[in-house]
Amino acid sequence: MLSMKRVGSSFVSYGTLAEPHIQVRKKLKNKNGHVYQPDGKAPISSTDKAIVDGWSILMPDDTRGDYSKPRALETAEIPGIVNQFRLAARNAMLAGFDGVEIHGAHGYLVDQFLKNGINDRTDEYGGSIENRCRFAMEVLQAVTDEIGGSRTAIRLSPIIDHMGATDSNPVALGLYLVQQLNNLKEPLAYLHITEPRFTREGLKEEDDAEEEDEKMKKRKLCSLLRETFRGVFMSSGGFNKDTAIAAVAAGKADMISFG
Repeated sequence: MLSMKRVGSSFVSYGTLAEPHIQVRKKLKNKNGHVYQPDGKAPISSTDKAIVDGWSILMPDDTRGDYSKPRALETAEIPGIVNQFRLAARNAMLAGFDGVEIHGAHGYLVDQFLKNGINDRTDEYGGSIENRCRFAMEVLQAVTDEIGGSRTAIRLSPIIDHMGATDSNPVALGLYLVQQLNNLKEPLAYLHITEPRFTREGLKEEDDAEEEDEKMKKRKLCSLLRETFRGVFMSSGGFNKDTAIAAVAAGKADMISFG
């Protein structure tokens, strides 16, 4: 906590908005990724399926290793995980940060519940879009109850297949999520959506062999989310200075994020 206070204070002293990502544990299912997990235990997930499709993890010795098989959370454990997000948000405020951005994108834990390419649960956190979004909304509610909506944001990537986080209907998933955010009693600070230019290992779209019509569908979905969300809209993924300025000028986003 003391070290985080120093970080938060250093940002604020220069007039910079300081917001940490908050997430619980590591990416989907973590040679072997257990080395990064508390007590060397299996990473938690919505599923017990191991990540596939050639993804690898950078090990402490700079070699590449396999993501290890995860442990699917028991239904009764989930409220405790939600509470960890709440505590992380509270600690961020105590450390002097301006707000928090919940990381619900790129194959991290929240995204593992959202996407049906990963989430194979049969309880109230799996199956329908409503059920798969339940964990994300519970996390969001807990955090906003703790620190307020004006200090809370969320990052989502319904369009992105990063880390094997695929969904059979990203349009329906993205629109449902945005509608739920619009229905919140207290507006969020912003919604952060990753553009489809962001691909495996952060490659830009021009480096990707994806078919042009598929890229266009993803761009249209991003625009649709922008049009549907009733709040501040942040975009990121593959921008440079000129394209970022152009995107804001064209009304495609209110803000652009780098890094």
